[in-house]
Amino acid sequence: MRLNTTAYYRNLSRDPTRPAGELYYCLMALVLSVRVVQTHDFFIFLIALRYWIMSFLTAIRLPPDKPILLQHRVISYISFFMPMFFQPALLSISSIQYSLGRGLGILGSVLSITAMLHLGKRFGASPAKRGEICRSGLYRWLKHPIYIGYGITELGGALLNPINILLFLISASLFIMRARIEEAVLEEHPAT
Repeated sequence: MRLNTTAYYRNLSRDPTRPAGELYYCLMALVLSVRVVQTHDFFIFLIALRYWIMSFLTAIRLPPDKPILLQHRVISYISFFMPMFFQPALLSISSIQYSLGRGLGILGSVLSITAMLHLGKRFGASPAKRGEICRSGLYRWLKHPIYIGYGITELGGALLNPINILLFLISASLFIMRARIEEAVLEEHPAT
């Protein structure tokens, strides 16, 4: 199999943040993969898998049809980094609360991973139209399944530690902003 590096570099001029995204996702995937080996934690496995998938999809993604505005990138990146500030579960919570929080985390992770796979080459952290608008898989029933999955995962984190409630509220607000920006961007490009 021969790699088409010319197409990659040609698209890079239209998608200049791709290498940074690839590097970040790979590093996060590696760090989390080490944690999976150390802890044998299924939830961390799902998050590591999500980063591996994001890394792959970013490497093969289509360039945006139009340049992405800086303010859209900033909102996306702030939103993207919010979960890194979430605190681990408190030892004092009940087993029911712990199970519910972990269950939501797993459910949200599976939802977001599935949605990413449906997007395929159209995946990107910042709202942009990359090729045809996705109307298959989860996108047939939900407008923003990745954001919904992230939100469910973070709601689970908020149940595990009250400090995370404020972070969840800020993050949920950012998801709503990202969804509105994405809808506006996609409205500029009607489906063909």
